[in-house]
Amino acid sequence: MSTSPGSESTFLNPGDPVDIRREQPASGTWVRYQGRTGWVVSINRQTFTDDSTYVELGVNFSPNFSDALRADAWFRADEVSLARL
Repeated sequence: MSTSPGSESTFLNPGDPVDIRREQPASGTWVRYQGRTGWVVSINRQTFTDDSTYVELGVNFSPNFSDALRADAWFRADEVSLARL
């Protein structure tokens, strides 16, 4: 199994604010997320038999802190960057 370049690791932690960005033009469902700021609520890592790793980040966009444990969308590590708030 091969992974997408940039999706193998992350330095982000739950609670970190992130900006959503993508190299390709936004289309389809990406239009609603491109350029938004959210908070990392979960990190899923999978290691394959060939020792490659795939990382996805669950991001919450809700301003209501009581919803902060629910991921609204999942992104590869290379699709988010640490936000400056």
